[in-house]
Amino acid sequence: MRAYIIICWVVIFIGCGTTQPVLRHNPSESTHSVVHKSQPADRADFDRGYAAYEKRKFARAGLFFFRFLNKHTPDDADYEWAQFFFGICLKRTGFSHASV
Repeated sequence: MRAYIIICWVVIFIGCGTTQPVLRHNPSESTHSVVHKSQPADRADFDRGYAAYEKRKFARAGLFFFRFLNKHTPDDADYEWAQFFFGICLKRTGFSHASV
């Protein structure tokens, strides 16, 4: 039952957690520029995920790391660490096939 709940949460975050780029017109330029909603300084999800990871609450930590990964791009700070800890959380919650 616990695995079913975790799978449901992952599916919900995959479907609802994506960030869409926002088009903004810059009057000084003739083209539109793409600005993402996520800010590199926004690390709340990473910090909360790491705090839960330290307390060995891997299912909860995995949700926060997954949310962080959806909101940020690979060139943002701590993105690789979030992937690393997310993989460990998946393995510890029984999803070893997904953690690879």
